[in-house]
Parts: sequence; C-alpha cells; structure tokens
Amino acid sequence: MKSTKKIYFTVIFLLLIIIPLFMAQAVNQIYFIVIQSDGTNSRIESVQLKAGTPPALVNENGQEGKYSLSLFSSNGKELEKQKFNISYVMTIDSNNTTGGMETLAQTSVPIMFQYHKNGVKLVLSDDKGIVETKDISYLADLCGDEICQPNESSFDCSLDCSADGEDDFCNEEFKKTDPDCIVAGVIQEAPTQHKAPVSKYLLFFGGLIIIVGIGTGIYWNEKKK
Repeated sequence: MKSTKKIYFTVIFLLLIIIPLFMAQAVNQIYFIVIQSDGTNSRIESVQLKAGTPPALVNENGQEGKYSLSLFSSNGKELEKQKFNISYVMTIDSNNTTGGMETLAQTSVPIMFQYHKNGVKLVLSDDKGIVETKDISYLADLCGDEICQPNESSFDCSLDCSADGEDDFCNEEFKKTDPDCIVAGVIQEAPTQHKAPVSKYLLFFGGLIIIVGIGTGIYWNEKKK
C-alpha cells in the first residue's frame, strides 16, 4: 500500500516538473536569420523558425555597428532591432604563415530575434541606407486581424477569409461561386480537404490525463484493499 502510494506521488511530482519544461520549450520560438556578405553586397540569406531563446545582445567595444536588421509588424511597427558589424577576418592556427589570420572572400552572420506572430518584414540596412527588404509574412500568425493574408485561406483561418472569397483555396461547398474554383470560366474539382493535424499540446495533455487517471485508479484500488 505504502509502496504504491509512494510510486503514485513520485510520478505526479515528475510530471509537474516535466510539464513546465515542455511548455517553455514549445512556446519559446526565435527567428534564426543568416546575413551573408562578400564585402561588396550583403543580403538576408535565410530565415527559419527554431525553438529557443535569443541570446542577450552584447555591444563589443561600444560600437554601434555599420549594419542593422529590423523586424516590422503588419502595421509598420518596429518589433526588434539589432546593430552589428561584419568581420571578414578569421583566426586560424598560429603556426600558419599568414600569422594566424585569414581574410575571407565572404562570410555569414547569424542574427536571432524573439518570434512575433505579427512579424511580416525584415529590413537590412547599412550606414548608407536600406540594403534589402525581405517579406516573411509566411511565418506570421495573423489569423483574427480581419484581413485575409496571402498565407491564409478559409480552410485554416475562417475568421479572416470568406469561404467563397478569393484566398487561393477552392472550397468544395462553394465551388460554383468561389473564384478559386473557377479557371477560365470552367469550374474545377476542389481538392480533397484533409483534417487539420491534432495539436501536439492536445495529445500531450490527453496523455497526461490518461496517466493521472490510471495512477489515481491504482491508488484508490490499493487503498480499498
């Protein structure tokens, strides 16, 4: 009896520790941005979403930085900004004939920003002005802003997109009136609509409820003996 009770409360204790860690890892997301430069031209090479927390910014030697990268929202508000310099010198083996330093033809700089669901645009600038503007609205989650965004449709955001409106998704129920189902005046067959995948959070908490339920059942069953 005491042994079963001890196991039960140990399991509950471990779950209470694991849940916050799981949620923190799942919720915290960052933009992982790579800036590439060859000394003449600089550009935003890639943008990815990753789990994690952006590092604290350290401004070396008090320098402001020749370059800056800003993240803007759909209404033009600057959400994040980081100033930085690009170095083309790499330290190598001190036994090398070049004295342990090598000048690179091109280099990459990683920049990490906290994820913002309304972030839609990155702007790379140098001391002369804007170098590049990159649209990242495909990474945004703007459902609910009453605007049918390019990456939204009535299938995944009915709050913003009308079922029979133009949203690049042919709705089977409205295929006679949905402009996305009509090409050159001919009504097209609507694609098969797959059910949205079950949220990993729903699966996790569903499994948690089952585990707690089984543990509780075992506990009370042993208690009655």
